[in-house]
Amino acid sequence: MFAASLKRNQIEESIRDLKGREYRRQMLLKTLFIISAMIVLGVASFKWIPEFIDQQVVYNTQVFGSTLVVGSVIIAINVHHYFIDSVLWRKNSPLMKAAKRL
Repeated sequence: MFAASLKRNQIEESIRDLKGREYRRQMLLKTLFIISAMIVLGVASFKWIPEFIDQQVVYNTQVFGSTLVVGSVIIAINVHHYFIDSVLWRKNSPLMKAAKRL
């Protein structure tokens, strides 16, 4: 929710001087691009790449299960996001100060 609000504000700032139909067109194009990129990167990060690696790497599935890499990647991404979010969403972050001015 917060990331979407921040991204919307960034898009609106970048096309603020456009008027009417051109404004709506640019807003729609940029929003569709961002949504498409998020979907593709999400599926690639959480499904395609880890499943491909799971099929290539040989390990004991009796001990680790059939999706060792998928589980490891999901844990790594979540830990990464925890630390990044703790830095990004601070009140004194320059990015948050810029978002407040909008």
